[in-house]
Amino acid sequence: MSSTSAGEAGTPRNRRSLPRAAASRDVRRWSVADALDHLRGFVAELAGFNGKSASLAIDATPVLVTPDLISAAVPALVQLLRNAITHGIEPPMERLMAGKPLGGALTLTAELTAGALRFVVRDDGRGVDPTVAASGPEALGRGIAGAIGRVSPLGGRITMLSGRPGAVSFALTLPLPAVVRLASAQGAAGQE
Repeated sequence: MSSTSAGEAGTPRNRRSLPRAAASRDVRRWSVADALDHLRGFVAELAGFNGKSASLAIDATPVLVTPDLISAAVPALVQLLRNAITHGIEPPMERLMAGKPLGGALTLTAELTAGALRFVVRDDGRGVDPTVAASGPEALGRGIAGAIGRVSPLGGRITMLSGRPGAVSFALTLPLPAVVRLASAQGAAGQE
C-alpha cells in the first residue's frame, strides 16, 4: 500500500483529478476551462472533509490544450489546491477571530503569456513561514515536490509568487507548443 501525506489520506474522490473526457485516447484537444471546471467541486469537498469551508473561482483564457498537457497540469494544480486547503486555509473559528470570512477563497487563473500557458493558484489563508518560503517551493513538502516533478518533463515549472498571509500564490507555467489558441484550433476543425 502506498503512503500518502496527511492532506491526501482518505480525501473524498482523492484520485479524481482529470475530467473523464480528457483521459480518452480519442480526445486531441481539450478546453482548458472545461479541464479546470471540476476543480470547484474538488475544493469544496476537500475543504469539508478537513472541517473547513472554501470555494474556488476560475478565470481561464479560452485555449485548447493537448491531453498530455492536461495529464501533467491538472494533477499538479490539484496538489497546489490541496496544499492551500490543508495548510493555508484556516478553520472557520480561526478565520473568524482573524476578521476573515468563515469560508476560504481560492482563485485559479489560466492565461497565455510569453509563449506559455500560465496557471496561478491563490488563497487567502494564513501564509507560508518566511524561512520556508525563502528556500523555494520544493521546501514546502513532498506534495509540491511531486507537482514539480509532474510538470518538469514538459519544460514546466512551479514558482511561489507570494507567501504573505492572505495572499499566497503559486504559478505553474507550461511552455508552448503544447498549447493551441482556441481560434486557431476551431479554424482547423472547420476545414476538416
